[in-house]
Amino acid sequence: SMQKPEATLVAGYKAWQEKFHRQVLKGEKGIDISYTYNLENIDNNLIKDKKSGEKIATNNTPKMIDKKAFNCEVVQKEELVIAVNNGTDLYRELDKKSVKDPKKDFPAVDIKAVNGQQFAMLSEYMPIRILTKDILDMYNVQVVEKIEVSSNEALLAVVESGVCSAFVPSGIVSPSRSNISYFSIKQTSAYREIGVIYKKDKILSKPMEDIISILKKGV
Repeated sequence: SMQKPEATLVAGYKAWQEKFHRQVLKGEKGIDISYTYNLENIDNNLIKDKKSGEKIATNNTPKMIDKKAFNCEVVQKEELVIAVNNGTDLYRELDKKSVKDPKKDFPAVDIKAVNGQQFAMLSEYMPIRILTKDILDMYNVQVVEKIEVSSNEALLAVVESGVCSAFVPSGIVSPSRSNISYFSIKQTSAYREIGVIYKKDKILSKPMEDIISILKKGV
């Protein structure tokens, strides 16, 4: 939007052809397109092809990155935290058992304290959902999936309404939702890394360099 404020839709060359069935006119000038990308488990979501022996993408792989052609920089690290409505029994229990940890973003609690509790979860294969499942499995904790939603904002809305709790990245914590409290997980520093990807032979524009610099300040 900084490079072309009047634009209503931004897409790559191939996306215009394949998704929107449009052809980019000869002589048109491109702009830098950047997007954040969850870097966790990129290599772990690959399996070996039985015939070639090479690693290939599975259904769990959101998108593959050719690291030979692209730079991939971590610009943010967000801790996975437990979001709980202040009016629930779970909040009172966690608040009583929580301890301050200077290495954590919020008061820390034992992950086993949420065993058997009701939680909202993101859709299957979404990075935060995968990270949450890995942590629960690691500590043999089972939660009841009350509702499935498609975004982190929807998770907070569910918690705010008092329906159930949720695991969310610390980056979306909102002070305006005053009836929600957040707790770090005592046993582990569970983070999702967010990165920016751009071609190695690409000279970034000044606005794009400024954006990356601003994002990196949060790492």
